[in-house]
Parts: sequence; C-alpha cells; structure tokens
Amino acid sequence: MKIIDLLTNSAASRKQTIAVKSDEMQLSYGRMLSDVWRLSKRLKSAGCRQGVKVAIIFGNSIEYFISFFAISAAGGTILPLSVRMTTYETVRYIDRADVSIVITNRIYGKRLLKQ
Repeated sequence: MKIIDLLTNSAASRKQTIAVKSDEMQLSYGRMLSDVWRLSKRLKSAGCRQGVKVAIIFGNSIEYFISFFAISAAGGTILPLSVRMTTYETVRYIDRADVSIVITNRIYGKRLLKQ
C-alpha cells in the first residue's frame, strides 16, 4: 500500500467531508484528491517516478499535505525538509541526498536559488 492509497480510500467514502483546514481555506477529501492528482501529473512531467527523490519545504500548510500525497501518487520518494533549517543547511541536504525535485513556495525558492 502506498501513502496515496490512504487518501484515495478516504475520498471514496467521504468526498464532501473536510480533509484539511487552515486559517485561509479548507479542502474536502474530493477536492484534495483532485489537487493531488493535478500536482502528481505535473511532477511526472518533471521526471518524478520511482526512485526519484522529491523534497518538500513548507511549514504546516495545506500545500504541504497536497505535495506529500502527490509525490506518493507520482511514485517518488518523499523527503520532508524543515523551513527552520538555514538555506545553507537545506542546500547541503538537497545535494547530499541527491534530490531531483524541490517543492516549496516562491520566497523560499528564491533563497535557495541564490545559494
């Protein structure tokens, strides 16, 4: 069983039930699964498949959950990184772990590109 199967099974029986909620928004299982498949498709087109390591760099957020399940759906290996790490630490970890794809927000992404 893959992690994506947990979400798929929950969405099958509770499509309209709230799956995740933040101060800004909430998503039902059905909507979350739809967003996960959409991101999974984009990850696959970027080369994500079995054996490809994908780092997630978000705080506690809905984007984190969607990314987490989307990587599983695409077949990649999930590598969660803390936003509390310094940019230097993050870049070193990405290099040493042989990460191929990084999912993060624009602000953090710009910091990584400067490094």
